[in-house]
Amino acid sequence: MTCSRRRFLAAGASALAAMPVSKAGAVPAAAGAAVDASAEPTAPRGRPMFRYNNGRFRILQFTDLHNSYSTKKEYAKAEKTLDRIRLLLEQEKPDLAVITGDIIVNSGGKTPVGCELLEGGVAEGWARFTKPFEEAQVPFVTTFGNHDHDREKSVSAKEQLEMIRRSPMSRVYNADDSLPGAGNCSIPILGSDGTDAVRLWFIDSLSYPKRRELSSCAWIDYSQIQWYRRESANIETLAGRKVPGLMFFHIPVLEFNQMRDRSQTFGHYGEDADSSELNSGLFTSLIERGDVLGIFTGHDHNNDSLLQYKGIVMAYGRKTGYGGYGPHDQGGRLIELVEGSDGYRTCIVTPGRTDYPWYWRARPRE
Repeated sequence: MTCSRRRFLAAGASALAAMPVSKAGAVPAAAGAAVDASAEPTAPRGRPMFRYNNGRFRILQFTDLHNSYSTKKEYAKAEKTLDRIRLLLEQEKPDLAVITGDIIVNSGGKTPVGCELLEGGVAEGWARFTKPFEEAQVPFVTTFGNHDHDREKSVSAKEQLEMIRRSPMSRVYNADDSLPGAGNCSIPILGSDGTDAVRLWFIDSLSYPKRRELSSCAWIDYSQIQWYRRESANIETLAGRKVPGLMFFHIPVLEFNQMRDRSQTFGHYGEDADSSELNSGLFTSLIERGDVLGIFTGHDHNNDSLLQYKGIVMAYGRKTGYGGYGPHDQGGRLIELVEGSDGYRTCIVTPGRTDYPWYWRARPRE
C-alpha cells in the first residue's frame, strides 16, 4: 500500500507478441481446519533448495494481501483473500509461491497490530495466512512489505519471521542476521545434474526512513546490496559461470518509474511507482553483476505491468487481497522456468483466466 499521496492514472495495455502459458482448470478448495498458532517451528532450519519438476519450475507470486483482523468487515475480507489464494494454488499448481509483502496490515484497528479479533494475536494471523499453502502442500517464501513492519514496536520483523517459519511449507530464512529487516536470503533451483541452475533472491525492502524529509519510503540498504554482491560473486566462483536469477521484494526501486513510457510497458500501469525518492544503487549493482534477469515487486496496487529496461525485466504482481485500494479482479503473477532454456514465461492469472502472457529469451550479461 501507499507510503505517500497517490495519483491514479488511467492506463491501457500495450499489445506485444507473446507465447501462451498453459493453465489448469479452476477448482476452489475448501477452507482449512482450525489454526494452531502456538505450534513449535517445524520448517527446515538449514538452507533450502528447489529442483525442476519434469523440466519445469512454476512460481506463483501473490502480493498485497492486506489481511486484517481488526474489524469484522476486514476479517471477512481476509478470509475471502485466503480463499482466492486456495483457488489459484489449485488452478496453477505451482512448485513455489512467493508473497511479496503487505500480508498482515492494520486497517481500522486501534493499534498497528492488525490482529485484535484473533485470540492468538499476530501469531494466529500468520498461522491463518500459511494454512492455504499447507493444505495445497506448496512451499512458499515471503518478503515483508512496509505494512508488515508497522507493528515493529510490539512484534519485530525477525519475531514475525519465526512465526512464519513455524509452517512446514515455509522456506524463508535469514541468510545474515546482521542485515536490516528479515528474510533476506537466496535459494537455488537445481538442474537435473544437481548444479545451481537458477538463483532466487528475496530482499526485505523495509518500510520508512528515520528522516522522513528524505523520502516517504525506505530504500534497500547498502548492507543488503553488498550482501547480494558478495553472495552473487561467490555463487559465480563455485559454479564457474554466472547463475541466472530472479529477485523478489515489495517496494519497487526508482527505476520502475521508467514504466511511464507506456509505449514500452506491457500490462496495466495505473499509477506511478511509489518508490523511495533516493536511489541506493541496487539496480546498478544488478547490471554490474549481470546475473539477475528479472525483478518482481508489489506495493502499487493499480499496477500489474512489466518493462524490460537495461536488460532486466521489472515486473509488478497482480494485487491478491481484498483489503486496501486497487483492482477488483484479484489474482497473481505466474512465472514459468524451463530447464535448459535461456528465458522464461510470465503472465497475470485470475480464476479461469490468463492475461498479458509474455515470453523473454535472455542470457546472463557478461
